[in-house]
Amino acid sequence: MNWRSADMRELWTTGWMHDRICVVVASFPIKDLLHPWQVGACWFWDALVHADLANNTLAWQWVASCAADAMPFFRIFNLVMQAEKLDPEIHYIRRWVKKTVPPILDYAVARERALTALKRNGA
Repeated sequence: MNWRSADMRELWTTGWMHDRICVVVASFPIKDLLHPWQVGACWFWDALVHADLANNTLAWQWVASCAADAMPFFRIFNLVMQAEKLDPEIHYIRRWVKKTVPPILDYAVARERALTALKRNGA
C-alpha cells in the first residue's frame, strides 16, 4: 500500500492534510520526481481548505531547499520509511487506499538522481 496515495486522497476528499504529512508529501514531487516546487504549491493552494499563501509558499520553498533557513538539500524523505514510522499498524493507509498501489519509482535510484541534480544546481 502507498502512503502518498493515502495522503493525496485525504487531501482531495477533505481539503485537509496534517502539517507533518504535507512536508513528507511535498518532498516527493520536488526531490524524487524533480518537479519545480511551484507546481506543488499551486496544487496545494487549490486543494487545502486552510491554505495560507505565506505558509504554503514558504513551506514548499523550505522543502525544495531554496528558502531562508531551508531543509538541507540532502534530506529526501522515503515515503515507505515514513509510513512505517508514522503509521506502523497501517490504519491511516487502509482508511484512504482500498487496494494496493504499486510504487512509481525506486526510492534509492530517485534519491541518487536528486542528489546529483541538486549538487549540480548548487543547492
